Amino acid sequence: MDIVGTDGSPDTRLQLNQGRADAAVQGAETIVYQNSIENNRYAIVGTPFMVQQMGLGFDKQDPQFGDALKKALAALVSDGTYQKLVSKWGLNDSAIRQPMINGQP
Repeated sequence: MDIVGTDGSPDTRLQLNQGRADAAVQGAETIVYQNSIENNRYAIVGTPFMVQQMGLGFDKQDPQFGDALKKALAALVSDGTYQKLVSKWGLNDSAIRQPMINGQP
């Protein structure tokens, strides 16, 4: 097996599409969507072996905004909207359990 680095997701898919790679590791948060717009071109094997935490940035000088953002996200989680969106886009493995600011509930 030869491991080849790429310049990101688009380059990785290009390598696959051109037959220069037989398999690739792709971020769980992007491959499901990309596959949906490319007519399920890629076979996804297994489950994600790494989940990357992502978030929304805001000015730390405006903690009230951060708290409002956290409350809004908590409302989406509690009423089921968040889970519906996560499921719609195939991101169940990347979903949060609760909103946090700097990793703190």
